[in-house]
Amino acid sequence: MLFTVEEMELICIFHAGTLSETLETLRGVAPGIEFPAKKAAAESAVGKLSGMSFGDTVSLAFDSE
Repeated sequence: MLFTVEEMELICIFHAGTLSETLETLRGVAPGIEFPAKKAAAESAVGKLSGMSFGDTVSLAFDSE
């Protein structure tokens, strides 16, 4: 699974020890994020994390320059 830099940044900030706790935290903070790009990244991260299964791997995808 590929995460953008913005998604990974939010995951690192709101990591809560387990996948389910991190999802719960991100779901709680996403509605309160005021910046549209960050809000979209939070919602996208929640969607991607929600689809993960045990043993899935995560990669970071850098934006092209």
